[in-house]
Amino acid sequence: MAGAGISSEIPMVVAGLETEKEFTRVMLDDQLTLDVEAARQEHLTVTRRMMDAHPEIGAIVLECTNMPPYRADIQALTGVPVFDITTLVRMVHEAVRHGLAPRPA
Repeated sequence: MAGAGISSEIPMVVAGLETEKEFTRVMLDDQLTLDVEAARQEHLTVTRRMMDAHPEIGAIVLECTNMPPYRADIQALTGVPVFDITTLVRMVHEAVRHGLAPRPA
């Protein structure tokens, strides 16, 4: 986190899906098929567990590029903003889509 400029004073909770079966099995074993509903339920189970243990959480960042399909379900469950790679891309696109003036050399 220090390499990304995130100091230890910034409160943070980290939770993973390593306790679950379907999503982890597919990602770690490079499987080609995924039971999407099972994976969705796993994401919601881990989210519930995390929010129960840390109700002060004000936003969630999904760090895995395979998690965006579950963002809306997680946001509906928690009522907090949920960010993922697609929200980052949209944010950057919105910031530059109208064009930027050339920067002086």
